[in-house]
Amino acid sequence: MASGILMLCCFYSPTSAEDVCDAFDKDCDPNDFQKQTAHMYSSDHNSPGKWEHIMNLINKANSSYEECTSKTCSCFFSVMEEDLSPWQIKGITRDDILESKNKGTYYQIIDHVLYRETDCMFPFR
Repeated sequence: MASGILMLCCFYSPTSAEDVCDAFDKDCDPNDFQKQTAHMYSSDHNSPGKWEHIMNLINKANSSYEECTSKTCSCFFSVMEEDLSPWQIKGITRDDILESKNKGTYYQIIDHVLYRETDCMFPFR
């Protein structure tokens, strides 16, 4: 059984209004934008030790990873229980579903067939 680890890392880089070229600004010159953001890729801006703490956390997580060997995938039950815990007491209500409709793609199962709304960010999935 193939398995893998998906890691998503988001890095924050503080910018000011002068660092960004607004695409809707009629005076926006792409050459100016490249000059303004060039410092972001300089060695001064990305010193060797800048990401060391994050890299250490990633390496620690990778080294302690244990593959789920259970045929029933029971190793993931605690994660699923934690993810579903907000609805443990009263269940998923109609209001919860209606509130979530504007936050993602809406799916329905009718007669064992999965249907997805046509306005979808990734229609080819």
